Amino acid sequence: MKHIYLLFILFSFNLVFAQTQVCQDEIITLQSQTFRGELSWEVSDDGIEWVNIFTDTASSYNHTFTDSGTYFIRGKIIENNCEPIYTDTQEVVVNPLPNFPVILNNDTILINETSISINAEMDGSGGEFNIISGENGILEGDFNPFNRMLTGELGERYLITYSSENNCGIRSDTITVAFCSDTLKAIAGNDLLKRPGTQVVLTPTLQTPYDQGSWSILEGSTGSFEFNTNAQQVFNGMSLGNYKLLWTVVNGCGTFYDTLTVSFSSCPSDSITFDLGNSTVTYGLIPGGFNNGEKCWFDRNLGATKVAEAMNDQPSYGFYYQWGRLTDGHQLSNSPTVNTLSPADVPGTNRYITISSTQPYDWRSPQNNSLWQAPNYINNPCPYGWRVPTRQEWENEGSTWSPQNRIGAFASTLKLPVTGLRNQTGGVSGTGTSGNYWTQTPATPSAFYFSFGQISASIFGEVRAVGMPVRCIKN
Repeated sequence: MKHIYLLFILFSFNLVFAQTQVCQDEIITLQSQTFRGELSWEVSDDGIEWVNIFTDTASSYNHTFTDSGTYFIRGKIIENNCEPIYTDTQEVVVNPLPNFPVILNNDTILINETSISINAEMDGSGGEFNIISGENGILEGDFNPFNRMLTGELGERYLITYSSENNCGIRSDTITVAFCSDTLKAIAGNDLLKRPGTQVVLTPTLQTPYDQGSWSILEGSTGSFEFNTNAQQVFNGMSLGNYKLLWTVVNGCGTFYDTLTVSFSSCPSDSITFDLGNSTVTYGLIPGGFNNGEKCWFDRNLGATKVAEAMNDQPSYGFYYQWGRLTDGHQLSNSPTVNTLSPADVPGTNRYITISSTQPYDWRSPQNNSLWQAPNYINNPCPYGWRVPTRQEWENEGSTWSPQNRIGAFASTLKLPVTGLRNQTGGVSGTGTSGNYWTQTPATPSAFYFSFGQISASIFGEVRAVGMPVRCIKN
């Protein structure tokens, strides 16, 4: 609305000025010269019969005409019971606003449909349909000014107007139409459990081009997103952290939710590459089953050429280490033998040292209980940062198996095969029947190993000249 200033100069007779054109609901400001006495403003629709519309001592007055037509306005001054003095008379032509158009449809959500007929009514020649918001929508049917066919896309919401316009303005009616599917939902993706490292990439599914998604954390206070409004998103957590994430999707059909669980193991990455003997190997890293994967393990035995695909998968057996020895060639299942005991931690031979009848059946004389042990990890066959598991760590891991025997051992995340062992005289036996794995924990005068067979899984003691596989665990 605008202000129209009409200046009325006081005269003792009426003089009609030229017409003033205004619109309905516009504000006109009536203003007179300085005067004495009481001022009132009058309006008439014929210039003969006058009606008082305002009485005040101010020299100006704002007035709005709500109905169209021709009106006359003047000011009236009365002082000390004298005869009234009138301002000049102003003729005001009030032009109408356009008629109100009406869309007959209500706000609508259509399921599994992408078109709708929209009907309107209005006095006169009709109005104009327009799409105010919503992508890839089309209005068709120009032959009928009171009807259009709206065609759009699933997942989008459209705001439609029907408008009429003249020199005094625009009037319109609006509705919203959403094209939806009964299958639309939020899809966060599969849970990401016991992931190595502290970072994962989230890849939710967007079902329509109009989905707007965002991530938030429901459980877990130490996580963060790099960009929490992106669909494909990088989430950062912490080692052994557990998180429940919320994926929220907004489109023209509403707001949808899905959740995703993310957990991190103690494994720093997916794999490790290191030198083993005379070759460079790459092994996978996997979380164990104990305490939500708090320990990270190699995915195969030292020396194995593959992850076990069956409990008796021979290439997955790996090397047979005598307890406390380093990787020097003796660990090969067919390495040559020698029956000379070593007086040092490093024997200086690549042969398997055999013992036939000399107690305590150790390849080293005298014995050293500190081999493979913290803090120095003498002769540690595992790469830096990794070591031979303790007795307790093997017991913890075995406690998670179901059943607790060789079937459970292979079914576990470690995929442990039944390796047998190499006895103190150099022969390999028990393959395909029992799995036997050294711990780093010494006994007197033997060492502890973890064994599983047809019936059970348990810790036993064995002489140190026996060769068994090693499965490395992270420090």
